[in-house]
Amino acid sequence: MKLYRILLKLYLAVSGIIFLLVGLLHLFRLFYQWQITIGESTVPQILSSIGFPVSTGYFLWAVWLFRKSSKERLSHVVPQQRDEGGGEGILPPQRTAR
Repeated sequence: MKLYRILLKLYLAVSGIIFLLVGLLHLFRLFYQWQITIGESTVPQILSSIGFPVSTGYFLWAVWLFRKSSKERLSHVVPQQRDEGGGEGILPPQRTAR
């Protein structure tokens, strides 16, 4: 279970940083009026106007989940079940026929 928590926090940290960087690039593009040209077409600034709040929202969501994962056991994500040996298992219990 400790490995799961470490991997979850790593995932949230990495994805949060990526969304932060994308949001900052959108903000800089809007502020400095950077033009993006693909072939002969120019990408409109309105895409950065939409991309900035969306990527910033995903960044804030990742931060919120990271902080939440540090405070609670995340029992809603991975059920805490015991195996027959008394340790914690990640597999659901086997159903038996009645």
